[in-house]
This record gives sequence, C-alpha cells and structure tokens, in this order.
Amino acid sequence: MPTSDRPVRVPTRHSRIPVRALAWLGVLAVVATSVTIAAIRSGSVTTAPNSADAAVQRPPIVASTRDPAVGMASTGDREYETRLAYVSVTIERDLYSDGMEAGLSEALVSRLAEIFAWDIDFARHVQPGDSLAVVYEERYWLGQKVADGQIRAAEFVNGGTTYRAIAQRDEYGFTHYYTPNGMSMQRMFLRAPLEYTRISSGYTLKRFHPILKSWTAHRGIDYAAATGTPVRATATGRILAIGNYGGYGKRIVLTHGGQYNTLYAHLSRFQPGLREGSLVEQGQIIGYVGATGLATGPHLHYEFHVNGKHHDPLRFRFPGATPIAARWRPEFDRNMRELVAQLDRISAPARLAAAR
Repeated sequence: MPTSDRPVRVPTRHSRIPVRALAWLGVLAVVATSVTIAAIRSGSVTTAPNSADAAVQRPPIVASTRDPAVGMASTGDREYETRLAYVSVTIERDLYSDGMEAGLSEALVSRLAEIFAWDIDFARHVQPGDSLAVVYEERYWLGQKVADGQIRAAEFVNGGTTYRAIAQRDEYGFTHYYTPNGMSMQRMFLRAPLEYTRISSGYTLKRFHPILKSWTAHRGIDYAAATGTPVRATATGRILAIGNYGGYGKRIVLTHGGQYNTLYAHLSRFQPGLREGSLVEQGQIIGYVGATGLATGPHLHYEFHVNGKHHDPLRFRFPGATPIAARWRPEFDRNMRELVAQLDRISAPARLAAAR
C-alpha cells in the first residue's frame, strides 16, 4: 500500500494576507484535518493511504524523545520544517489503546497496523509484553507543529519475534516499506480483514452451530466486532459475487487471479458503488460488519478458498515477498543502517521491561 505526502497548502509570506490571518489559516487547517481523522475512524471517508499525514490530536508525551530539526521540505507554496520523533511502547492491552496513550495519533497507529498487517494478525497475535518502537516525522510551520509526516522506521516485537520495517520513497514520491534485508513488507494477502478485533470462532471441521443446533463444519474464521466496523479486502481482486445469499446474509466473494477466492459474510451493508466485476485494492473497505443471515450477533465470517477448496487462512502459507528494486538498493542500505541503529536505541527500554 504505497503512500505519498499531501501537506496542507497555505499562503506564503509573499501572499497579500496579514500575518494574523495566516495564523488563523493554520489553526483552521489543523481543525479540518482533525475532523477528517474522526470521519476516517467512523469509516465514512475513504482517503489515499497517506493517513499518517494528519494533524496531531494529543499533546506530546514527555517519554517521547525528539531531535532538533532534521531538514526543510518544500510543498510548492511554502516550506515547513521536518523533525524526527521517537516513541517506544510496551503493549499492555492492545496496539490502539497503548499507542494512543504513548502519544501517537490515531492516524499513525492505523498506519502502523497497515505496515505490519502482512505479518501480524492484530486480532489474534498481539499479547501483553509485546513492544513497539517507531521513528516518524513531525512537520512544523512558524515554530508550531501542524501535522505528522511519514513513518521512517518501525519495530514490533510479537511473542518474541521481531518485525522491522524501513521506509523507502520511490521516484514518484510514494513510500514503500521493506525489511532491513530489503524484502517488501507487502504480501499478496493481509493476515486479517479487520483491525483491532478478536476471533470468536476458528476454522474447524466440527462445531455445534448455535442456531441450527447441530454439529457442522465451520470452514472459516469469525471475527467479533461492533456493527458498522469497516471490512477490508485482504488482497487485490475483482468482485465475483455480491448480495444476499442464504445463511451468509449479505456477502461478498472476491477472486484473486483465479486460484484464490475470499468470502466476507453477515455484512450489515456494502460499500457504495461496488458491483460484480468491480476491481478492489488490497486494504480497500468493501463493507461493514453486521448480523445478517444465520448469525447470533454482529461479526464477520471470513473464508479463504484455493482452487475451490476451503483452507484455514490462519495456517495457510502465502506467497513470499519481493525484494527492493536494484536501483534503490544503495540508497536504502545507507538509510537502513542509520534507522536500524535508531530502532536499537529507542526499543532497548521496552525490551528490558518485557524480559523482566
């Protein structure tokens, strides 16, 4: 899921607007971006994947260390100052709650979940004692912080396994993330179609159905979530079927290159504009959690098919990652060494705390 910068555009000192008016424009820009974040959280707005470019909604936390200015960046009409910020978090509840408490914005927490979504199922794998470290940009204008920028590097330690992501910007300005050895963080399939939820029923060949009152196979994963929670496509593909279908209720079936299909059932509603044959991108919102069909409460039923046969998506070995393009390797290696050193430094306290 590539990202790009879309900074707020405001007049420069060459514009014929009083300085006091410029200050008010900066305030209004921050308020407008905050409203956008709230809308994204509710699932009512679809934006480009640069959601980390959002206004900060929480005051800085003292535990977060910050460098002095590391550079100036131009956005065409004005220049803003870019500084690096560092945050280290030990997970006690979940990524969202602990990340926000440590001073990360909603947009940054969501972006972190997207970066690691191919390796970590945040509904199933995250546990107390895991840790997070992140190096990210903060943007300043006239000495005031106005927005978060890109995540430059991040680390998530999950159950003793360390995952690291390093940013690399391409020639078009899009940011991609790679492991320190240069393999793409992006895979063909996401680990889960929802964020910040739990599994209420796993894949099994024998389960007592709470409505049918009989033992049947459950060839999918049920994710418990509130009605209206956004459901995302786990891979790029086309809609094979969409509509009401018996016990599935409102359901969508996506096909991914012919060999793979995914199914999303019990939806409360579909994302407007979708129809059979529509192309959807990985991570795109396709519907919302509900309880239609044979369901005792709101949840998402998710199935994964390979050549027409059901498979457990939590155990299936998905295709591997691709390496970074050769033309970007020298620049990536230079940046990677510096960013890895920074991750080592800021993650040390959380690692020590988890080891106790």
